[in-house]
Amino acid sequence: MILMNKLKCGIEIHQRLVGRGEKLFCSCPSEFSEDAKPLYEVIRRQHTVVSELGETDAAAQFEALKKKIFVYQVFENDCAVELDEEPPHEMNPYALASVVEICNQLNCKVVDEVQVMRKTVIDGSNTSGFQRTAIVGMNGWLESSQGRVSIQTVCIEEESAGIVSQADDGSGRIVYRLDRLGVPLVEIATGPEIVSGKHCLEVAKKVGDMMRNAEAIENGIASNKEIAQRGIGTIRQDLNVSVEGGARVEIKGAQQLGLLEEWVESEANRQKKMLEVYEEIVGKKAEPASEKEIIDLTDAFTGTQCGLISKGVSAGAKVLGMRMKHFAGILGKEVQKERRFGSELSDYAKAAGVKGIIHSDEDLAKYKISEGEVAKLREKLKVEGTDAFVLVVEKEKIAHEALKRVIARAKVLSIPGETRRALPNGSSAYMRPIPGRARMYPETDIPPALPANIFRKGVTKVEVRIISSEEIKKELIHLLKNEQMADRILKGRNLFMFQRLADEFEPMVVATTLEETLVALRREGVEFEEVKEVVGSALELYKKEKIVKAAIPDVLRAIAKGETVEGAAKKFARIKEKELEKLAKEKNYDVGAIMREFRLNIDASELQEILKKKK
Repeated sequence: MILMNKLKCGIEIHQRLVGRGEKLFCSCPSEFSEDAKPLYEVIRRQHTVVSELGETDAAAQFEALKKKIFVYQVFENDCAVELDEEPPHEMNPYALASVVEICNQLNCKVVDEVQVMRKTVIDGSNTSGFQRTAIVGMNGWLESSQGRVSIQTVCIEEESAGIVSQADDGSGRIVYRLDRLGVPLVEIATGPEIVSGKHCLEVAKKVGDMMRNAEAIENGIASNKEIAQRGIGTIRQDLNVSVEGGARVEIKGAQQLGLLEEWVESEANRQKKMLEVYEEIVGKKAEPASEKEIIDLTDAFTGTQCGLISKGVSAGAKVLGMRMKHFAGILGKEVQKERRFGSELSDYAKAAGVKGIIHSDEDLAKYKISEGEVAKLREKLKVEGTDAFVLVVEKEKIAHEALKRVIARAKVLSIPGETRRALPNGSSAYMRPIPGRARMYPETDIPPALPANIFRKGVTKVEVRIISSEEIKKELIHLLKNEQMADRILKGRNLFMFQRLADEFEPMVVATTLEETLVALRREGVEFEEVKEVVGSALELYKKEKIVKAAIPDVLRAIAKGETVEGAAKKFARIKEKELEKLAKEKNYDVGAIMREFRLNIDASELQEILKKKK
């Protein structure tokens, strides 16, 4: 385990904002179209541009080499701004107001003028080829158990398009949906004072709680309206990790809070182990083949039982390979959980368009490559006892490029600064070179915004109040008299909806409906577009004693299937008073029989009162 004082880590937290339900640079709704079918599709390609410094970003060049085809699904909630066929509108003032208050909470200096910049992104996640972003605050800090952690910048920016699918047939076709594109985001970037995975988790939770517990104040009155969206995918983290002797590596897409600690520690240990691998390479004087030594090995696999190779060759692929001098045992060195040095080389090969590499430190029997075929490979490649070999199965030009990248990566004997993808097991995989300053250039379509004068004429002034989790939990326990349910409400997606509904209805019934009934209905595939309104309608029926509590799930289910609120009320009408007394008498006061037949129409406590009177 690497020493904690040798680890440096910073975190970038991206949180979607409500922004009064509108996108950042247009008035389209910031809600997704869920299961709706797209109205039509648009096909685009993208290319690199130079920055204001006259430079081209390395990460952008890397993506451009992939020559991808991007398909964009357009929905009813989208407009010409998302399609990059109309200039962006004025920045959403409510989203900007939220970010200004977040800056204040993080002790940041708010800038005098918000100047929007374009950040080159040509992986297809934005139709324009760039993401609009702007610094709102700088030079802040927050307290932690390990001392102050600096907040370098707080930015407002637009969310990317949502990826739908990626072709696996070599066509480079990627499908995105545009309903997510343009949703307002806040990005909070800390300095590198985080010293361990545990510390990183603490900082992430602290910032996350602050944003989740923020509510809008309209004209000085608490509105019980959240400023941050809730639910899966609404918040994500990128990690910047380095160790002594290593380099800053960015880990993208770290969405699961519970894995943050493992991702940080795993990357720190990966860099340590990679440094050990480099020492071994130098000690053994190991080196990969030159590009000229890459040879065609297809003939060695005539009649092969290896499905990967036979299928590829049938489709026009070649088997190209090369010797890795004195690399025997090195390619199989573990550097992360379920990943070896060969996996690192494979990631670079994949960037050229292949599915991966086959190397001699693997168990070749799992590919059904025979010992005879291995002997032929060794003979053709002149592989000796301490050598290794690498194979690629793909069309010749792509395979050759892939092996060139393996050679280039194998020659690098220091930790490269790179962007990596967070994997579900806590490790990570190479994505692309780390971006630099060359990706930024000014946005000419949007005038600067003044934080001191955010609101347009006629727009209600909105401020933001951020309440501590402890304070909210205390209030929830007071209302619910149940600490477990208070925790569920606090940590779930329904906090602000609960607060609004609990002002009108019985708090525990509201909590149970939101946290249990709706969850059960979702598992059945029952969803609502306007959750608050539908739930409020059912709770109103219960409050006016038109239905009993047990009927609430069935009333919601009926409404979801198209039943009107009035129709659902009649269908599950509550039986009470004289009607209930008459029913009890008809059933000979058999409680079990009555409840089995009329459970959704009878309040059990009311029935018990009738039985007491009879006795």
